Amino acid sequence: MIMKRGLITFFVISTIFTGCASHSETIETTDNIVVEETANVETEVSIPNIKITEPATVPETEDIKVVEYDTLQTLFVSFTPNTTVEELETLIAEHDLSFTSQEYNKLSGGKTLKYIIAYTDGVAKQKYADSGDYIDVTFDKDNDLKLMYAQYCNLKAIGPSALLYCYGNWYSFSDSNANDYSGYYLVNTLSREDGITIEYTNGNKVATHYFKCSSAEDVIQKLLSSIDET
Repeated sequence: MIMKRGLITFFVISTIFTGCASHSETIETTDNIVVEETANVETEVSIPNIKITEPATVPETEDIKVVEYDTLQTLFVSFTPNTTVEELETLIAEHDLSFTSQEYNKLSGGKTLKYIIAYTDGVAKQKYADSGDYIDVTFDKDNDLKLMYAQYCNLKAIGPSALLYCYGNWYSFSDSNANDYSGYYLVNTLSREDGITIEYTNGNKVATHYFKCSSAEDVIQKLLSSIDET
């Protein structure tokens, strides 16, 4: 039997995809491989595995709808339960809006201070106002002028309006259980579906057309969507 032991240099050329059609990388692998020759014995050569990297798949981006607010909508979105009368009047002046303010008696005693804010003096009147978009904001004169509720009404939205309710008696809302229902609502008096059901402290319940929303942006978006559907 004759045995020959030699040193073979083996080259492997592989192209790795980088995701760019104009770029490729050449890999050269050199291994020392021992080959034994024997009578009636096959020669086996071991080739190292080369990993091929496939181009990454980039998902298509979805179109994002950007909602642009007008001045009154921007004002409403900026309101929080901590908004003060001074902050409100500063915003009104900055945006050159019209407004009126007037005191009203509470049903339970005490007084409120109500602001009507609009683009024109005629729409901002407390009584016998012209038609147009406006915001109604009410503060509690008996509780350090805390914001009680704010409602945004759009002339094009027939039925729906946007409401931020903090506390106080506002139609079906009652001051006795305000903590259970404070938040943002789409109020749609013409809806064929019921909104939330309010349960009062005496056990009575009433179905409403108040639809709970997650944020000021959410309620404005739903209000604008109702206009698009008409």
